[in-house]
Amino acid sequence: MKNKEYWKIVKDVINQVDVVLEVCDARMPSLTRNKDVENIAKKAGKKLIIVFNKTDLVSERFVSKLRKKIKDAVFVSCKNRSGFSKLRKLINLYKGDKREIKVGVVGYPNTGKSSIINSLVGRKKALTSSIAGFTKGVQWISDNKGLLLYDTPGVIPINKRDEVRQAIISAVSPQNIKNVDIVAQKIIELFSYKKGVIEKVYGIKITNEDAEKIIEMIGERMGYLKKGGKIDIHRTCVKIINDWQKGRLRLK
Repeated sequence: MKNKEYWKIVKDVINQVDVVLEVCDARMPSLTRNKDVENIAKKAGKKLIIVFNKTDLVSERFVSKLRKKIKDAVFVSCKNRSGFSKLRKLINLYKGDKREIKVGVVGYPNTGKSSIINSLVGRKKALTSSIAGFTKGVQWISDNKGLLLYDTPGVIPINKRDEVRQAIISAVSPQNIKNVDIVAQKIIELFSYKKGVIEKVYGIKITNEDAEKIIEMIGERMGYLKKGGKIDIHRTCVKIINDWQKGRLRLK
């Protein structure tokens, strides 16, 4: 789907619903929020709920800081089934005495749109997949209790040139990333205040090394060597990206 077509559908969806749920990844608040969607919702006079999913992949301290920074957001974990009581309460608050409330769900790839819908309706009505863009076509999903969820087709599009964002939010697999070194360095930088996580996962000791040097240390520790004993940087970077996308590297 072309960007122009997607944004037309997003606007149509927002115009038809009462509440917009913007699903974001708790690990990457700024990268997975979309100001365009938020502005469209506000201009249309719709209630906006920012939902940070995957809180199981970050520490309670990290979530606490995020709560203080973004006070109106809701924090959930589809894996641990936590936070949904508060989300339902907020939706019901907006519902008031109306017979039903229409909710549109939007978000970047792999933030957990469909999983959140499933958790809200209490059964698997929306198909889920770890493959970005799995949802095809528009569908209404009801919980038979006055909650009508509007699952948008696809996900918020990302500029194809924004490879770092695509990779970090798991919209593209490491095998399809051109500049794996740049992406891996960005992931390492996300742990600049949590170097202990990198040390524990890869069995290395970090002092004042920069991201590039840390990648070399990881490659050496993993035994990713080419002929002549040279570190295989590409293989190491792919490993780091895979570990991030699969949740082995967690901001805890």
